[in-house]
Amino acid sequence: MIDSILSYLWAALSATLVQIAVILGPLLLLAFILNYEARFVQNRAISIMGRGWYLGLFGWLGTVMHEIGHAIFCLIFFHKITELHLFDPDPETGTLGYVTHTYNPSNLYQQIGNFFIGIGPILFGTAVIYLLSYFLLGLNPFNIAGNLNIVPPQINSLDSFAQLFLNLARASGSLLIGMFSWSNLSRWQFYAFIYLVFAVGNSVTLSPPDLKGALKGFGVILGAIILFNLATVWASDFSPRIITEIVTRGMVFYAVMFLILLLNMLVAALVLLPLSLLRSKFR
Repeated sequence: MIDSILSYLWAALSATLVQIAVILGPLLLLAFILNYEARFVQNRAISIMGRGWYLGLFGWLGTVMHEIGHAIFCLIFFHKITELHLFDPDPETGTLGYVTHTYNPSNLYQQIGNFFIGIGPILFGTAVIYLLSYFLLGLNPFNIAGNLNIVPPQINSLDSFAQLFLNLARASGSLLIGMFSWSNLSRWQFYAFIYLVFAVGNSVTLSPPDLKGALKGFGVILGAIILFNLATVWASDFSPRIITEIVTRGMVFYAVMFLILLLNMLVAALVLLPLSLLRSKFR
């Protein structure tokens, strides 16, 4: 009897670990890489251009998008916004803007919301760049990525994790090729897109308070998934179907996040390298 109970608990726990890795793993890993890559590019841009020029040309827009990302998820998860400063640089603290909010700790939905509010700038920034690629360049990542069959057949297995990222890279590469086509290079929309990607892409950073709030929500999400598996692990084919459906719908979003990672590096080279050369020439 005890062995059966322990076996059932282990099955629920192992299923939870696999689901977290497959569903949230790509999001968390890409968010982590984007965060530090954007910070590196931002710091490099400030060192080349100066803080004032960077904020005047790019930083103000990125900061506004960053704070809107927090605010939108506050509204979605019914948190009360107490202060909203989209762009209010503070020379003493280095803060460019901020959102403060309150919530009901006994409300499970609002507790889960902390996770999405914390990573809101990354989610919102990704959505903005997706829309920019559609309206400025006429590209639809859903069509391009969808044709690559980016969801592995055994999505409930950790073995699919590497294959998933390989497929994401293929999907993002196809999007990148479509963006840098010869027809786009002759259009003003392409250069507006490059500017906006650089400004918005460098806003997908998370501050320590953002990460702290996200971890609060992540703990609640983890607990909810464990309870879900305890209730459903006996039906072996139930949760894999749900996982596959979730991942299928989220893969295009992950592909766009991967694309932002590539674009940030490429656009940073296109923008910062000429500026660095000009700066060294006129010293």
